[in-house]
Amino acid sequence: MNSFFWGFVIMLFDINISLGQGTIGLLPDFVGYLFLINGFNLMAQEGQRFIKTKPYAVFMAAYSLILYVLNIFGLTAALGGMGLLIEITALAVSWGVEYEIIKGIQDMEDRYDEYLNGDMLMVTWIVQVVATLATLIFMFFETISFISSVASLVAAVVFVIQFYRAKQYYYAGDNS
Repeated sequence: MNSFFWGFVIMLFDINISLGQGTIGLLPDFVGYLFLINGFNLMAQEGQRFIKTKPYAVFMAAYSLILYVLNIFGLTAALGGMGLLIEITALAVSWGVEYEIIKGIQDMEDRYDEYLNGDMLMVTWIVQVVATLATLIFMFFETISFISSVASLVAAVVFVIQFYRAKQYYYAGDNS
């Protein structure tokens, strides 16, 4: 669970430095995905969801590494509309990985008959997804896009806090 937690922290909070056309991410997503992959390896004994979802995290680690390199050289802007389509597809895969981790935690709650904060994780994750979708849908309406971006950021912070709690509940039980 620690690896999942740190993976989410790295992936959900983008800190970038712009250098002319290029951008350097200080918390690159591919590093977050490497943490998730480690989490899938460590949690494999906890259920099939963790085993089945790992290949998607491996794909996303490779994808985000390629994107990271392209961003450094400012090449993603050259992709135009195709770049946006690729980003939205990657976002959907990323949400699928996150969803499966949450469902895996909820499965563990059922199996161990212990509270692991799964329902609150799901609620905060849904709020974050909806806020991010609103940001994308209303990107040409500055005020609405700003409000939904702030809501997405707040939801990401709350999600990480809720995941931290889930991790604490997991390690407090006999599951580790």
